[in-house]
Amino acid sequence: MSMKRDVVMVELLIAGIDPTLWFVHFGEMGPWEASCGDCADLRHGLCMGGRDPVECMRDERHHVDVVR
Repeated sequence: MSMKRDVVMVELLIAGIDPTLWFVHFGEMGPWEASCGDCADLRHGLCMGGRDPVECMRDERHHVDVVR
């Protein structure tokens, strides 16, 4: 794992965001550098956009089901 990814993971955990959920949506970007336009859901037409990425991911964690 890269040093940046480690730093991003710590920042996400402090912010109350699931790192896996974040990395799926924003890749290696940190919460301090990501914008709504960087989100995979917006790029794929699955989201209306216009939200703060950190707030969006905090809300999103309550709506995610993991399928095994």
